[in-house]
Amino acid sequence: FFTELIPLSFLPIYIKSLYAQNPIKIFNLSYDTILGIPFSSYMFGITFFILIVGFLSKKLSVRNVFFISISFLILGSLLSALAQDLIQLTIFRFISGLGYGGCLINGTSLVMEKTKSTNRSTGFGYWSLGYATSSICAISIGGIVANRLGFRVGLLVSTVFALMFLTYVFTYIKDTKTQKLQAKEEVKEKIKFSEILSLFRNKSILSALVFSNFPIQIVFFGIFQYALPLYMNDNGISQSNIGRILTIFGLIALFTPMIASIADKMRNDRIFIIVGNTITGVFLVLFFIFNNFYMLIISIISLSIGVMFVDSVEESYITSSKEAKVIGEAKLLSVYKTLEKMMAVISPLIAGVLITTFNYSKTIMIIGVITLISVLFFILFSKNLRK
Repeated sequence: FFTELIPLSFLPIYIKSLYAQNPIKIFNLSYDTILGIPFSSYMFGITFFILIVGFLSKKLSVRNVFFISISFLILGSLLSALAQDLIQLTIFRFISGLGYGGCLINGTSLVMEKTKSTNRSTGFGYWSLGYATSSICAISIGGIVANRLGFRVGLLVSTVFALMFLTYVFTYIKDTKTQKLQAKEEVKEKIKFSEILSLFRNKSILSALVFSNFPIQIVFFGIFQYALPLYMNDNGISQSNIGRILTIFGLIALFTPMIASIADKMRNDRIFIIVGNTITGVFLVLFFIFNNFYMLIISIISLSIGVMFVDSVEESYITSSKEAKVIGEAKLLSVYKTLEKMMAVISPLIAGVLITTFNYSKTIMIIGVITLISVLFFILFSKNLRK
């Protein structure tokens, strides 16, 4: 998490500077859409590795999958720092995405292995807490380093932390007998196409994917990671201050385990998804109405709260379904995460097209309205999956 969050505050501005140095034309795409391509490439890398991680997990241990993933992470981060144009950066961000995707799905598998259905939300809450604590330091550090030493040095610092993660895995993550037995059992199991289709027959899972997850992907990757840094940069806010402002997200996310624990006690993940998306949508619309610096801060706080509510319970909501018992929680979550990242691939491109057609403020408002409409559909077609 720390490795990948360091460039968050300055990556859109780094992409903008590379384009200014070496302008390129891609299928007559607009300027803002082209700037979103490296983000989409990164998300495509995550999606691709999630697709193949099931095959790798049958052949390799968790530890070895981590080694492969981190190697891609180190290579992608290092090469991104050395990129000379947008095409190179797009390729190198894809490599980084491969590494992060492997670490992400491998990590979630460990959470499921170490938790039970009664404390699954709490387990993923602590997983999100790791993300939160990393973002508090990494985003601001990245912004300060980029502001004082340059974008490339910021990415090199990210590479150093990837090397530290490799050392941690080598030292502390060992292959247990239980993991080896599970790996042998998984070789015998195959996911049937009919089992995958069963996900789409469950209205609650489909609603969570389309009406909850997709808007959140656009908000987080299209707005938080792409549009907001560019918006703040265009309004004269320095990279270091952008990093400090975006750190709000990590501070709010520290409360994720508490929300997850409450959800476990209430045994109702659905209500938290509804509340989270509603908060996000409302304040994105309010940002357009008032459109000043103070509203920017309030909107980031509200966006962070909304994403925290959804993030703390989403995995638990999905794995509480009857389909999870049929095809297995790990397989179900892997398929769901693959579909999730496929949607995330197009999120920066959607934001880029909207920014070109309208502007930053109107784009944020439109995505807020889409989020609120999606909440209504989620309420209509979903139900609480906890028993």
